[in-house]
Amino acid sequence: MNTRTLVCLVVAALLLAAKPVPAAQRDLRPPRFYVIFVDQTLSMNEVEAASFDVALRTLFAGIPPRSEVQIYPIGADPESAGMLLRKQLGDDQTTVKRIDLDNARRKLYQDYVTKRAELLKNSDRSALLRTCISGAIRQAAESLRERKESELEVVFLSDMLESCGDSVIKPVSKAKTVSLEKADISVEIRLASQLSHVPIVDLRHARVTAIIPASGLSKRVVTKPSVAQVRAFWRAVLDRCNDDPASYSLGTTIPDHLRPPKKR
Repeated sequence: MNTRTLVCLVVAALLLAAKPVPAAQRDLRPPRFYVIFVDQTLSMNEVEAASFDVALRTLFAGIPPRSEVQIYPIGADPESAGMLLRKQLGDDQTTVKRIDLDNARRKLYQDYVTKRAELLKNSDRSALLRTCISGAIRQAAESLRERKESELEVVFLSDMLESCGDSVIKPVSKAKTVSLEKADISVEIRLASQLSHVPIVDLRHARVTAIIPASGLSKRVVTKPSVAQVRAFWRAVLDRCNDDPASYSLGTTIPDHLRPPKKR
């Protein structure tokens, strides 16, 4: 191959990389701001943890261009645990930028796995014995406080079984620790419904999604209420948090708006 041919090939490759992606092939969704909380507690078993890995890959693949993602661990004190990971994604206006965006989405999962391993290695075991969703909700409100994106997403990957000494329902509960790890939480649902309608926190009309895991045999026996009861409890709490109630979702599936868009 002579020099002239090589130069022509290089120029052609550069032109192709810089070629604008047609609007019909681009992801035209507006950028979003994601606050994602992932359960790291010891109540999770291998099957449940694996289901979250699949959910995270799907969730990351569906993040629109130009979005920002913050990921926090859920344990006994999410507010003090600190952020696991933060990522700002680029756009997809050219061929090379679209490739970079797809690579960044995949790397987001790899970076999460690395940070999670560091967290579990360095964490006090006692911090992983309880799940404080209430602390995660307060952290979400803090993260959202000054965001200017029109679409705000708060996503929990957790069984949502609060066991917390600083629960949002503590003002109306006599229990030292509020626990949802039991077969019937009708009392806790009633207490949550009795909370003042003065906002506990301000989630700024964010869409709140809780993805709960597929069940499996657990090394730690955890008694669980029905999904319907868990959904009702957190809906009663979120009614005092200024979220977007129409978009609230709690279940084992990922809502369509969080999935990768269908190719046109």
